[in-house]
Formats: sequence, structure tokens, C-alpha cells
Amino acid sequence: MSKGHLFHISGKKGSGKSTLLGWLSDDGYFTTEVRFHLEEALAAKKIDTRDIPVPFWWTEPMLQLCYEQLNDHTPVFLTGMYHPNELAFFTKGYEVHNIGLVADDSVRHTRILDRKRVKEENLTIEDIRFKDQKRDGSVGHKADINALIRLAEFTFVNNTTLEDFRQEYDEFKRYLNKRYSL
Repeated sequence: MSKGHLFHISGKKGSGKSTLLGWLSDDGYFTTEVRFHLEEALAAKKIDTRDIPVPFWWTEPMLQLCYEQLNDHTPVFLTGMYHPNELAFFTKGYEVHNIGLVADDSVRHTRILDRKRVKEENLTIEDIRFKDQKRDGSVGHKADINALIRLAEFTFVNNTTLEDFRQEYDEFKRYLNKRYSL
């Protein structure tokens, strides 16, 4: 049986992951975030909150719940993993690909402060820098978002305008069609 394609979108907060997922969804692709599956499992009491380790690290049972909900979809575009080992979990059913998004810290920080999401409304630049350090594993966690970005087979550089980012997305779609016939 042929494996489906799973594309993980790796990037730091403010790099454009949600925007990219939105465009992919608008173009008819199946998109999701790993955390949605965890939130659903918590609500259904399939996972006890005491079983959740430190932030920015998914356990195998958590990844399994996500995998089961993705199992009938291909291609899948998702985001929300923080370490290459998490992404490797999905190789049992998918040909796994990694897409990287990078942006200068100053650009990302400005975006985060400007977008005013509920959990971000009171953040300072220092808070954002600390969250970045937790996600890249330099402050006591097992996360390593930088490793995921380094392992990307396709990388977006999202430092300028939304229009420029959209042009990169259009190039990416051509790449997908040529490389994977999607």
C-alpha cells in the first residue's frame, strides 16, 4: 500500500505558519494543527492532563491520537510539532516532508505584537524572546524547533510583505505539483 504525504510546517511564532495553512486550506488541502487533536482528546477525557509532559513536547499517545484522526487524509498539511522525533512518528503511515518558515526576529516580534491574539495580547518583547528560547530548547525543554527548520526540504523566507509571501506560496504550489503531483 502506498503511503500518503504529510507536510509539517515548521517555524517560530510569527513566521507565517497560520497564514500558510489558511492558503493551503483555501486551495482545498486538508490542514490541521497538532494541538487541536490534543484539545479534543482532553475534552473527551481520552488523555488526563497529568499525562501531559512539559510544554513543547508531545508524547507518543498524544501523537497517536492525532495520527488516527489524520489517517484517511492525504496530503495532510499540519503544524505544531517541536522536535524531529515527533515528526518521525508519522512515518509509519505517511511519507513525511518538512516545510520551513523563517523570518528575522524583529519581523516576527512585530507581527506577534500587532496581531493581538487572545493569548498574546499582553506579551512584551522579552516574553516573546523567552517563548522562542523554550521552543528552540535553549531554556530547559526538549523542544528543538530550529532542528525542524534546518531539516526542511523547502524553506520560505517571510521577511517582507504578505504579497511577497503569497508569491513564494505560489512557487511552493508549483513545486508540490511538479515533485509530488498534488
